[in-house]
Amino acid sequence: MLYNKHMHWEFQIGWSIAGLVAMIAGVLITRFHKQIADEIAGGVMNYDKVKLAGLLAIGVGFIFLTCLHTTIFYLFLHIIAPGRF
Repeated sequence: MLYNKHMHWEFQIGWSIAGLVAMIAGVLITRFHKQIADEIAGGVMNYDKVKLAGLLAIGVGFIFLTCLHTTIFYLFLHIIAPGRF
């Protein structure tokens, strides 16, 4: 397991609230995907693409809610440039 001073888990209320808001928005997009695709997208988008966008918002919201985005970011940087971060 790779570990350095940047890779630690730390709870932050701001990111947790942002994650909760993103998850709620994703749930609402997933729940009302047909109405959103018809009204906002003007029938151009497929229903499944709107539903996928809602599910992605739920996933990103969960990552923000648990404050794992910084750890994932530093892991990604470590994969790209192993000796620099």
